[in-house]
Amino acid sequence: MARAYCSAVVAQDRLWVVGGCCVSRSNKNHLLSTGLLDIYNMDCNEWETRAELQIPRHSAGVVAFEAFIYVIGGISSKEWGPVSKTELFMLDDESIRKPKEIPDPITGVSVIAIPPVEAVLRTKSLSSVIRQIIDY
Repeated sequence: MARAYCSAVVAQDRLWVVGGCCVSRSNKNHLLSTGLLDIYNMDCNEWETRAELQIPRHSAGVVAFEAFIYVIGGISSKEWGPVSKTELFMLDDESIRKPKEIPDPITGVSVIAIPPVEAVLRTKSLSSVIRQIIDY
């Protein structure tokens, strides 16, 4: 499917394309947001859909950090405007989690991850810690 306004990120040495919008089949003058998370498979030179966000969106901020892909904001044709909901795609089990919403809807943002200056020792993986926080 041809898409515009999607976001791209590299995670686990692979290229991911998140969200975007495509032309509606019923109304060619209408764009529909998609929630697809696609990964480029270099072994077979093809794109594979791995998951779908709970909120279809385009023009979202996306960043990969350790064991997850964080999707923030964007515009949704389903919600008819900017999005305040965030979603985490957990790379280890390919599940989608819903952290707390951001205070105000945003779109067209750039997102970066800055590693900590000091080494942090923890007994659990970051994805385990995030799951525990979100699930409570």
